[in-house]
Amino acid sequence: MAAGNSSRCGFDKLLKELHQKNVLATCLQTFQTATSIDDIWIVGKPVPNTGKIRGSITGGSSRFESVKAGLEHCKKFYEDEVRIIVHNAANPFLTISDLEMGLKQAENKTNLIFGFFTPNSIKQVKENGIVNKFLDREQIFETQTPQISTLENFNQALQIWSQKSSGSKKWEIADPGMHFSEPKDEAELLSLLNQPIHVFECQPNNTKITFASDFETNTNFKIGLGEDSHRFAKLFDPLKPLRLAGIDMSENHLSSDGNSDGDVILHALCNALLSAFGDKTFDPIAAPICAAGETNSTTYLKATQAHLANQNHELKVQQVLVSLEGSQPKIAPHHEKLVNHLAELLDISPQCIGLTYTTGEGLSEVGKGFGIRSFVLVTLKA
Repeated sequence: MAAGNSSRCGFDKLLKELHQKNVLATCLQTFQTATSIDDIWIVGKPVPNTGKIRGSITGGSSRFESVKAGLEHCKKFYEDEVRIIVHNAANPFLTISDLEMGLKQAENKTNLIFGFFTPNSIKQVKENGIVNKFLDREQIFETQTPQISTLENFNQALQIWSQKSSGSKKWEIADPGMHFSEPKDEAELLSLLNQPIHVFECQPNNTKITFASDFETNTNFKIGLGEDSHRFAKLFDPLKPLRLAGIDMSENHLSSDGNSDGDVILHALCNALLSAFGDKTFDPIAAPICAAGETNSTTYLKATQAHLANQNHELKVQQVLVSLEGSQPKIAPHHEKLVNHLAELLDISPQCIGLTYTTGEGLSEVGKGFGIRSFVLVTLKA
């Protein structure tokens, strides 16, 4: 959907540059790349028919009229059971992984909408500006796009809407007492079918650009870089099994030749977090923990996070990039487990963690199997 006039933004937001591409091109790239997408139709601005783009459709005077125009057009080309995905071009931050996972869920859920549960306190307000009701935010779902159903469902809902709205300026959706001049999104339209409308919780950065201020860069962010390496012990110590990202990796009887479990990922991460705020190395934090006999490096990470919180450094981790060098242990079989556990420790999505590894062609001591080295880059944001 790209037919809006950007009246609230004050300029054509879809042509505004965003990450070296304009908003529309950024949005289209996600759908062009996703393997689950077959055809793309643009309702609104003409776009060259490249890749999966099949053509452009003239939009209407409102978003709903544009949706109707798009669905009428699709009836000429597709069967009723074809899945139709409606997406706002002004939602350019949808990730490919969220799109693919959502479409996977939609395979056995006829009606599915993307969005996320609000972190805010929500109130219902009367027309006179007085709070009428306090709403439970755990039940408030901020609807975004894509919104998905079958072509048949969309067309049936349009027929019902046409019948309900004829001769009247307002129509009533499934929730008694709620009236609208026309549906604001596909979920409101599909509610006329009295079918379940399922939700897919995507990442909260999948929001719609509406105002000019939405393009303003948040300068309250930090970048940190950390490094750590450990030599392997000659003899395996069952009290100090090698761990990486908090996961036991000692199946080849590997132990660190040091005071801890030799978790170079968590040690480098601690250094990266501290460096983002201009702090010192994490050795002063780890030393008393080591002296107490604690070898599990997840304790060091928690202590580092507590130290930063005490300094009022509470920016949230956005992304973590990990690079490992060494010929042992073999990382590939454990890749997903390492990423998922690191994501759990940091309370972020696994999609926000990158993990790469190399033997370095055996040019260094770690590449020859005597130890392991890690570099970690972390970004933090308010």
